[in-house]
Amino acid sequence: MTPSPFISKLKPFFSIAEIVCVVGFVLGFLLKKQDYPIGGEIVMLSLSALAGIYFLSAYLPPDARPEGEPDQRLGFMSLLGRTIAPKVLGIGSAVVVIGILFTLNHFEGSKQMLTIGIATIGGASLVGSVSIATNENARRVLGSLLLRAFPLLLIGVYLLWNLPSDN
Repeated sequence: MTPSPFISKLKPFFSIAEIVCVVGFVLGFLLKKQDYPIGGEIVMLSLSALAGIYFLSAYLPPDARPEGEPDQRLGFMSLLGRTIAPKVLGIGSAVVVIGILFTLNHFEGSKQMLTIGIATIGGASLVGSVSIATNENARRVLGSLLLRAFPLLLIGVYLLWNLPSDN
């Protein structure tokens, strides 16, 4: 049995850290809207940490073969659903979160970050949906990732649609 990589040891803390980052973002955003100077720093810290969590979660090793699955090659659709799509969704989610951060802080490049992240999440969601329809194990792996990525996709599209043209 090979030892698990360091990132696997952090996996139990990802969901807790994600909740803390989202709550921190909401608090920071409310403080920023009330013109408190600390609000911008809280928003930047929480969104940066959330993007880091999404990026690192993309590099989690795929789950081991489930019990009862035959010991044969899994095929291309299984590779897409269990390995490639989760990685692309995690990286795309991190890019959209950084694009949201750039948009809220009026940094240059926010439109490009949102466009790249939206395209990545959209493509991975399509591939993941096809994989979910054909493979039960992909449904288990991709279900929660799609539930996280789809709201980010919608927020990114909204922000991209409402960005001024000079940004």
